[in-house]
Amino acid sequence: MINSDVVNFDESGLKVKSKLHWLHVASNEKLTHYEVHKKRGQTAMDDIAILPDFQGTAVHDHWKSYFAYNDCEHSLCNVHHLRELKFINENYGQTWAKDMSDLLIEIKKQVHSTKDHNDHLDSSKISAFEERYDKIVEDGLKANPPPEKQPEKKGKVKQSPPKNLLDRLKSHKKNVLLFMHDFRVPFDNRHLSKISPLFVWG
Repeated sequence: MINSDVVNFDESGLKVKSKLHWLHVASNEKLTHYEVHKKRGQTAMDDIAILPDFQGTAVHDHWKSYFAYNDCEHSLCNVHHLRELKFINENYGQTWAKDMSDLLIEIKKQVHSTKDHNDHLDSSKISAFEERYDKIVEDGLKANPPPEKQPEKKGKVKQSPPKNLLDRLKSHKKNVLLFMHDFRVPFDNRHLSKISPLFVWG
């Protein structure tokens, strides 16, 4: 697993003797590694001992603990993004979210159809997709300016879900679109690792 080019990572809560634990999963096309741990974050990942020595591409959600590992590339799961974009479009009525969802699905389809006869997209198509991506993020940020800090309130100002997602899409553009640049990288972290939160151990 450590020597793989691409590995999908995920974690899901489960009960062990009525106490919350975490089922950590790492998978490639041939192997799946399961391990139960009391912790969810970097302590558990260090103990499992795959990510500390992994130098390929790790596909995962935006859980911050994954980004503690700097020797590997990071690709963000776009199924998670589609789910958040759908929520924002339906609950906040922001059309940029639907536009971004449509764009990600369009890129996925283009990659899938191109794989049949080539191992990469044309540079012109990549540039066009990235320009549309940047424009959608720009439109979203205009609709979601940073919240103003209230003088009477201390601490960090809480942002809205649309603003949080837009910040992630902007700062992690490379990680979101890595599947478009490297066909070995999947669109999401689900097609190799399938885990269920319904497991009951102990």
